[in-house]
Amino acid sequence: MQDVGDEVLILHTPLARLWPSQGKRINKQSAARIQHADNIITVFNHSSNAIDITLSQRHTALVFDRACLLFPNAERVSI
Repeated sequence: MQDVGDEVLILHTPLARLWPSQGKRINKQSAARIQHADNIITVFNHSSNAIDITLSQRHTALVFDRACLLFPNAERVSI
């Protein structure tokens, strides 16, 4: 996840991690919920769209913490 002013660039797939132009941007204020389930982090926006980020188990907690910092108004859920 990269902070880009009022937006966050989410590099949600291995392809997007190699080519950031393949990532998805989400406005910081539009994130409604950040969900952590096993090795998947999901960012939901207010219009119920979701972005899944599949990670290795050792990186999941770090990315979840980063998402919580980048989206301070979002609800945090761990399943």
